[in-house]
Amino acid sequence: QGEAGREEGLMEEALTALLRPLAPTHWSMAPQGSARPFIVLTRVSGGRDYTLDGLSSPRPARVQADVYGDTALSTKALARRLVAEVSGRRVGAITAIFVDSERDLPGPDATGQATRFRTAIDLMVHFTL
Repeated sequence: QGEAGREEGLMEEALTALLRPLAPTHWSMAPQGSARPFIVLTRVSGGRDYTLDGLSSPRPARVQADVYGDTALSTKALARRLVAEVSGRRVGAITAIFVDSERDLPGPDATGQATRFRTAIDLMVHFTL
């Protein structure tokens, strides 16, 4: 896996541990039939920055946190708690978390119908080993 893979794993573990007290937290997708509310984290970009000396540290990664809920109000309330919990936070391998953007999106089901609510929050997560 190498040094970069271990660092990324530590960042993912620290972010999951930070968010799990708010709601069940999953990477990439929630298991089918998961009770809402829940959070799905997806790494969008980042993870490896190089200098002439090799990998640089700390390194930024963009992580999208999708908050899913049964109502618009409950989804926004959880999204606000998530933002308050992570904004400017430093924990474990994470040296800083910055909230970059937030948007409300429908959460389509398997038939394409919008049957749940979703708020997407983009986080810039700076991490090191």
